[in-house]
Amino acid sequence: MSMNLSGNSVKNNLWSDFCISKEPCFKVPLISIIILNWNGKHLLDGCLWALRSQTFRDFEVILVDNGSTDGSDIFVRSNYPEVRLVTLGSNLGFCGGNNQGVKVANGEYIFFLNNDTEVAATMLDELAKVAVSDPPQVGSWAVKMMRYDKRNVIDNRGCGYSAFGTGYQIGAGQIDDGSEQDNGLEWVFGPSGGAGCYRRSVLDEIGLFDEDFFFNNEDVDLSFRSQLAGYQCHYVPSAVVYHHGSATGGATSDRTIYYIHRNKEWVFFKNMPGFLMWKYLPFHLAYSTAWVALWVFKGKAKVIFRAKWDALSKWRAVLKKRQLIQSKRQADISCLDGLIDKKHLRDVWRSPSLPFKSIIYRVRQVIP
Repeated sequence: MSMNLSGNSVKNNLWSDFCISKEPCFKVPLISIIILNWNGKHLLDGCLWALRSQTFRDFEVILVDNGSTDGSDIFVRSNYPEVRLVTLGSNLGFCGGNNQGVKVANGEYIFFLNNDTEVAATMLDELAKVAVSDPPQVGSWAVKMMRYDKRNVIDNRGCGYSAFGTGYQIGAGQIDDGSEQDNGLEWVFGPSGGAGCYRRSVLDEIGLFDEDFFFNNEDVDLSFRSQLAGYQCHYVPSAVVYHHGSATGGATSDRTIYYIHRNKEWVFFKNMPGFLMWKYLPFHLAYSTAWVALWVFKGKAKVIFRAKWDALSKWRAVLKKRQLIQSKRQADISCLDGLIDKKHLRDVWRSPSLPFKSIIYRVRQVIP
């Protein structure tokens, strides 16, 4: 596919306008881009216009509107009629909303993209070059997310998983100096939910986002299941996405604190294989206890204790999911252990306050 994107009038064109016949231009879009939106009308023009400017053309865009009340659906229909719009009657959260998008997608690859992002013009081109050449055991790809307002600062280079039994964003806040970190591909634990790509066949095998999570840590959970099933994740530094990062609800809102600290327990106990669970359980408990103490000190005792209680009270459901996940495990224990980042133990030993200097949060336009 190709399209000339010159001149001001092109903004009213569709990326499929050149298809003169009534027959589809291609049988199945290679990449399905799923964008979840909740009252993010003010973000959509930048996000969708950047997708129109892609040099790679074999893709479809599916925007799932999570029960917005700001006229987002009307805006998309009027200005971006090429976008497949899925309107939901209520807010299903990041997990439920994205899952609805996957169910109607046609692509061989599923790319999850936040609505507060703008992709570089060659992003899909760079991603596709790698994806189509990678062997089947590569099940997902992480892209380089940069901060929109400080484009030399990394937002993340995919997700990692630490010896404390918690996910984190690789490279968050680092200056991108073009050093050896971007000289080629590398393995990471998984892609960020804000901008990450999966093989459709892998999602069919391991399942979609766990809708019990609602939002936060769902990308870590999905990546863990992918790794357990024997699929690797490549980081593609040449595929660049710019991230605004203005979180709805705030990084320290009660709602965000609740979902972070409930869901990270579920990730650990659902996915960590038995031997590794006992190996890292002391570090996980110490880390979680420290966070509880911090939030109690900050006057958030009610929400942090509710998060932990709700995590534990669902132990039967978590155990059932764990049994299913572990029964399908294909990855070797030593390989999984090699993906767990131990340097956090060293960092905490050197600076006990370090974990509390950067509260992990994700921009999710899903909080009602």
